Amino acid sequence: MTTHIARRAVLAMGAAPWAALAGAAAQIPADHVHQQARDEHLRSMTQLPPDAPKVAMLVHPKMVALDLIGPLTVFKVLRFDVQLVWKDRGPVSTDVGLALMPTHTFAESFHEPDILFVPGGTLGTIDCINDEAVCAYVVGAD
Repeated sequence: MTTHIARRAVLAMGAAPWAALAGAAAQIPADHVHQQARDEHLRSMTQLPPDAPKVAMLVHPKMVALDLIGPLTVFKVLRFDVQLVWKDRGPVSTDVGLALMPTHTFAESFHEPDILFVPGGTLGTIDCINDEAVCAYVVGAD
């Protein structure tokens, strides 16, 4: 049998029970060894390994935002070294009007990335195909 506690009943209790719980939690001594281990683990999971694959992701106007965001998430979880690349560092508007900020210009990006990732988008792709600077970057990045 499940006991149902009404939200209003909890609110009617006031702050006293919650303050007592918070006070008791504050009196628990911190285990510095475990905290240091957690901190070190977090650092190791967020630092890029020296041999991390290098990924250049082309951020271009009218691209499909989901075509970039999904793979970007996977690359980051796998701790790849990812650069969002465009002609300049100004905001780039996607198919849904989401403004994305490139992290590197063509000149600043990896010269030989392990992966060159170009997200889709019909109108944006056509524009890129007709853009000499973009084509030169794509050809030179391999």
